[in-house]
Amino acid sequence: MRTYKVKATALFPIHIGGGQDQSLGPLDYVVKERGFYRIDMENMLDRDASFAAEFVKLVDANRIMDLRRLIAGSFDPSIKETWQWKAGTSKAFAKNYEMRLSDPRNQLLVQCLPRSGNKVYIPGSSIKGSIRTAVVDQLAEEKGYVNVADRLQAENRKNVASCVEALVLEAEFSGSGQIRPESDPFKGVKVSDAMLPENCTTIEEVMNVRKDGNALSLDMFVETVAPGTEFNLVIEIEDKAGMADVRRKIKIGDIIDNTAVFFQTELKNEETAFYEGRDAQKWIDKAFAVNDEENADNKTVIRLGRFSHLESMTFNHATLRKPRPPWDPKTKQPKKWGTTRNLVNGTIPLGALKLEIVK
Repeated sequence: MRTYKVKATALFPIHIGGGQDQSLGPLDYVVKERGFYRIDMENMLDRDASFAAEFVKLVDANRIMDLRRLIAGSFDPSIKETWQWKAGTSKAFAKNYEMRLSDPRNQLLVQCLPRSGNKVYIPGSSIKGSIRTAVVDQLAEEKGYVNVADRLQAENRKNVASCVEALVLEAEFSGSGQIRPESDPFKGVKVSDAMLPENCTTIEEVMNVRKDGNALSLDMFVETVAPGTEFNLVIEIEDKAGMADVRRKIKIGDIIDNTAVFFQTELKNEETAFYEGRDAQKWIDKAFAVNDEENADNKTVIRLGRFSHLESMTFNHATLRKPRPPWDPKTKQPKKWGTTRNLVNGTIPLGALKLEIVK
C-alpha cells in the first residue's frame, strides 16, 4: 500500500449534494446578521415555554407565515444550543430571505453539503469518481478506443461506457455486463473523505446562463465551499494485496498526469464556448495558473460536484472530440451538449479543486 498525503484547495465554489437530509426548507433555518443557521427546533421549544405554546398554537391553526415570523423573531444565535451549524450567506440569498419571509409562496429551499456530526465534508467517492473519469477518458483517447465507443454507440450496443472502460483498464466483464470488481484496477485506489474547516461555506444563488451571457434565475440556492478553502485528504493505492486479478495498475503519476490534461482540456473548451470576454474567464484562468506554479508536476486540477456539467462528469462523453455527444443508454439517443452553464450569481463557475501531493 502506497499512501499519499494531499493538500486540496477550492479554486471555484464547490457544491456536492448532501441528499434529502440536507435539503432544508424555510422552517429548518434562520438567517440573522448574514449568518445561515440550521436551527435545532427541539431545543428551542425546550428552552422557552412561551415560544413553545405559541408555536403549537400556530401549527394547529396552520398559520405558516406567522410561524416563520415567530421562529425568525425568537431565534437568538448567541444561544448555541438552539442551532446545529452555521454558514455564511451571499447578499443575493439574504435579500431573497428577507423578501420572502412573509410570502406564502416562499419555497426558499436550500441544498446543503454533506455533513457528519454537523461537520461539513467532501466525500472521497466524489473525488475518486472525478479521477476515474479523467484517467479512463485519457487512456481511451491514447489507445484509440474513442473510435470503438463511436462504433458501439452507432450499433445501439448496451453498456458502451463499461465496454470501453474494460478495454482501457484491461478488466473483465461480469455476467451482468459490468466490469468484474475483482479485475478493476480502481478497486485498489482509495480516497479519504475530506473534513473541511469551520466557517468555510456560503449559501449562494445559482443561475442558468446562456452563451450570450443572459441569466435566468432558477430559484436555486445551495451551500458552497468558498474559493480559497484549504483542507487535507489521503489517497491510498494498493499494489499487492488482493490485486492478483488486476492487469493494469494505477499509479499516482497516472492520476496527476491524466487529470491535469483532461480537466485543463475541459476547462479550455468551456471557456471558449461560454466565457470569453466575461467575468467567468478570470476564474478559469485561476485553474490554468496551476500549471505555472512551483512543483507543478505534483499538482493537478479536478472538477467535481453538481454544476460541473456533463462534459466533466462522465466517461460516456469519450466522443467529446467528435461531432456527436455522448450516448444516453435510456433513450438510445445521443445526449445534448450543454447550451447553458449554471453559475454562482450568474458569473462564477463551480467545482474546480486543486490537488497537491505533499512529499
